[in-house]
Amino acid sequence: METAKTDAKTAYDTARKEVTDADDEYKTENGKIDALQKVYDEKYAEKKETRDQYFVDNTKEQLYGNGKKGDQKVEGLVDKVRKA
Repeated sequence: METAKTDAKTAYDTARKEVTDADDEYKTENGKIDALQKVYDEKYAEKKETRDQYFVDNTKEQLYGNGKKGDQKVEGLVDKVRKA
């Protein structure tokens, strides 16, 4: 009877340790996912800002021209309408 009780306690302790280890591993992996999500969100925000700035600059150039002189000058829509 004493041996069965000891075996049961050992099995219980082993199971508890496995549960604790699994919980620790889950928390570790979940922390990695959170860190990766944060990095992804930062990079996404940077790319979005770059894209938005490109569209703003492109629209400005189409409306007002590129401000360059000589052969590289691109006339904007506002200047074309003023001349018309």
